[in-house]
Amino acid sequence: MRPATFPAPSRRGARLRRRRQAEAAARIRTGGAAEARALLAGIDGRHADILRAEAAWELEDWPAVIAGLEPLLPEGAATAQDAGLILRVAVAAARQGDRERLRSLERRYRTMRGQAARALEALVDAPRDPRVLTETVSTYSVIEGSAA
Repeated sequence: MRPATFPAPSRRGARLRRRRQAEAAARIRTGGAAEARALLAGIDGRHADILRAEAAWELEDWPAVIAGLEPLLPEGAATAQDAGLILRVAVAAARQGDRERLRSLERRYRTMRGQAARALEALVDAPRDPRVLTETVSTYSVIEGSAA
C-alpha cells in the first residue's frame, strides 16, 4: 500500500489563490463586490489587483479604482488590451473631478487609436458630469480573460 500523496504546499496555496480569485470575479459579476474585496485580501499579483479595482468600480469607490489600476498602466504606447484599464482610470478621475489626471492620461496616451481614443478624448473634453460616458466605458472589461 502506497502512502497518500498531497500536492506540495506551494501548489496548494497557488490553487487556493486561483480559486479565491475565480470566486471573487463571479461575485463581482453578480453584485457581490464587497464580498469579492474580502476574498481578495492578502492576495498579491496583477490579476488580484485588477479584480480589486473592478470591485471598487462596482462600489463606485473611484479613488480605489485609480489606486488599483494606475500602477498597471503601460509606460509607453497603449495596446488594445490596455484600453480598458486606461478608460477605467479616466472615468474614475472624471467621476471625482480630477481634471489634471484626465489631461495627464490624454498626454500620455495621445497615440491611442479607435473607439478607446475617442472615449478618452470625450472624457477629457466632457462637461463636469461624465456619467453619460460611464455606460460606454463599462463595455471595456478589465477582468482578464473575460468578455464584456
